[in-house]
Formats: sequence, structure tokens, C-alpha cells
Amino acid sequence: MADGLEIRPAIPDGLVKWPVVADWDQQGRLVVVESGGVGWPIQEHNKQLLHRVVRLEDTDHDGIFDKRIVAADQLPFAEGVLCLGESLLVAAPPNIWKLTDTDGDGHCEHREVWFDGQTVTNCANDLHGPYLGRDGWVYWCKGAFGEQTHDMLNGRTVTDKAAHIYRRRPEGGLIES
Repeated sequence: MADGLEIRPAIPDGLVKWPVVADWDQQGRLVVVESGGVGWPIQEHNKQLLHRVVRLEDTDHDGIFDKRIVAADQLPFAEGVLCLGESLLVAAPPNIWKLTDTDGDGHCEHREVWFDGQTVTNCANDLHGPYLGRDGWVYWCKGAFGEQTHDMLNGRTVTDKAAHIYRRRPEGGLIES
């Protein structure tokens, strides 16, 4: 490391418990998916809904986050987040949820299923992502081998158990594989 530089924690102890993944929103807040902190089978996670998404802010601009807002709670096994404007796309198998802050307070008042993944297997590797591609499309993968049926952008309907990389426009619509 160069002289004069230092590494220090940006998130104080206790501000985040059991972080899974994070992304930056357009206001510079760190959006963190938090696990419920338990090692249950996936089916139990999807019943208990202990997972949440929090937004962290550095209100005094000292480089250390000091404010925590729960953007969304009572989520199934959340494993991914992508910030898109005032919305968050959150991968929580079997779905990708679109969570939207409609009044600017940091809390996501509106929830809708953005992608219905249809299956959840025991190891919860059904869904990974989402990520924003350089082409402006949203990408994610289906990693497990549960059978799913999806209508595709090319007019076909695909039913199979194979792993896939999917993409879709951020505003929704049919998918490509």
C-alpha cells in the first residue's frame, strides 16, 4: 500500500448482521442483503422469511456508514441485489423481486415478482444474480436442475431442467437464454 494510505472499516460493528451481498444505489448508499443468520433448509427459510435488505448511509461524510434503513424485510432466502433507480431487484429463490421506494424514504413500499423462477431445490442454488450487463440488460442464472417453463423473447416456450443464463430488459418483458 502506498505511503499515507490506510485501510479502516467503513461499517462499524453491529450496523450489519450476516451480510450476503451488496450494491451501490444512485444516492451512494450501500444496499446490503442480510441473512436471517440461521442454517435452516431452504424450505424453512421460505416459511420464516427472516432475510432483509438494508441501506447504509454515511450522513457525516467521514467515510464510515452511520445510518441504517431497512429497505425491505420478511424476504425468503435472499441471495442477490441489483440497484436500479428507486428500485431494487432482489434474488430470493424462487423469484427475483422488484422492490420500489415510492416516496424517497429508503423503505420499499411496493413489491412485485419481476421473474418467477418456479422452483426451489434443497441447496438453494436455483438463482444467482441479478447483474446489470454492459448492454443495459439484467442477467442472472438458474443453477439448479428443477424443471421450469418460460416463454422466451424469440417466441418459443422452453421447458427443461438445465442450468441457464437468462437476460431481460430492466423494465420487464420476455426473457432470453
